[in-house]
Amino acid sequence: MTPPPEKISDRRPRSAWAPRAQLTLALCLGVLGLMPLTYFAVEWVWWMDLFSHMAWHALWASVLVCVACGVMRFWHTAAFGVCVVGACALWSWQGPVAPALAQQAPGQTLCVANVLTSNQDHARARAWLTQRAPSGAFFVEVDARWERALSAMSPQLEHVRGFPRQDNFGVASLTRAQPASAKLVTVGGWHALEVLLPTEQLGQLRVLVVHPLPPIGADYTRRRNAHMQALGAFIAASNQPTVVLGALNMTPWSPHFRSFVRAARLARAKPAWRRAATWPTGFPDILRIPIDHVLVSERLAARAVEVGPDIGSDHLPVCVEIGLR
Repeated sequence: MTPPPEKISDRRPRSAWAPRAQLTLALCLGVLGLMPLTYFAVEWVWWMDLFSHMAWHALWASVLVCVACGVMRFWHTAAFGVCVVGACALWSWQGPVAPALAQQAPGQTLCVANVLTSNQDHARARAWLTQRAPSGAFFVEVDARWERALSAMSPQLEHVRGFPRQDNFGVASLTRAQPASAKLVTVGGWHALEVLLPTEQLGQLRVLVVHPLPPIGADYTRRRNAHMQALGAFIAASNQPTVVLGALNMTPWSPHFRSFVRAARLARAKPAWRRAATWPTGFPDILRIPIDHVLVSERLAARAVEVGPDIGSDHLPVCVEIGLR
């Protein structure tokens, strides 16, 4: 009598490295899953806000790890990965986006660039301005040498107002129209450049050029946050159409950035499907972070938001067309 054949298992045999691979992927997901929680700790630990720079990277890293778990059939780990992806997706939401400007409506094209004080490649900045031909261009990290260079930068932008400093926090404006006013205002213990521009469509447009301190220590971070909090109240106190632009040293994922946007009642102008990442230029685009921003008040709308070319700085410039909503 022939013995019955042994039952063949439907399950694939696992390799010896499979448990180690599953543990490694689970640990990666655990670390990525903890990163969104830093959002709630920034009020107590200043350096927790630095993790907000990596929200976009954490999202795509969690997606890749989750896919790897699915390919290797680690289903329980993959299910945990889906939860991590959801948490990172909520964390990496970029906040309110400026409404689109009607295609037939004319607007003002404004650009902002952090030129980097040590950058001596004035020709690249000049070529960019000539090609872009904006209504106004605004600059941060302007020292005395950059002020002289900007004075001869563009014949179309003949009205130059510079406030140079040697500590990387000088500012300047170049505009086609004669500004009604261009002055430094001190808000929350730090300065911003306020430019009042006459426009046909918008009336008098207020442009605030902002460059707060970077979050490189507890004191700088506290002073940056105090400045941005006071600036939000300063902007909200006026009904004047306002554009805020500059190197804000914050990403859209920072709770301090979101608090400022809410307080000032602003919306961020950004391309529809891109992060508008601007820093640092030495990194590939996928690794850069968006810390140079253009924000507009409730009466304004934006279109044609674009990140400009490398002008020799560690930041890329940003341009946007502004008009009435």
